[in-house]
Amino acid sequence: MNGTPLRVLVVEGHDLSRFILTKMLSIRGQKVYSASDLDDAVYKFQETKFDMVLLDLNLPELKSLDFATELIRSITEKHGPVVGLANRQYSASTHSGIALGCHDMIFKPYVFAGVDKVLNAYSPINAPNVFTLGK
Repeated sequence: MNGTPLRVLVVEGHDLSRFILTKMLSIRGQKVYSASDLDDAVYKFQETKFDMVLLDLNLPELKSLDFATELIRSITEKHGPVVGLANRQYSASTHSGIALGCHDMIFKPYVFAGVDKVLNAYSPINAPNVFTLGK
């Protein structure tokens, strides 16, 4: 990887999914923090400035669209791009995530190609092929 590692917060409600995504980002050389819910995430937001936040859109706290939209806007202003996390079979997720203000989406099951696409797109150096896709 070129440059400084990104500080990435993974907010994912499912333990195994959070572990997998955190491990994938670590393998790609990122400095990864994780939270299982919004309460934990708010604490981490107060402690650290993040370059990117990966946010599980299926968290119970995000059922209110107004709240979710305002939260995503606030995170983006203070930290950086927000990437929505959702199940692939929930077809409205892409449109819902983008409509809520997410910059991009990653779908479960998580694969390196999806993670690499987001890292390449929103890396501060924004250089193509900073990460090797699929490896």
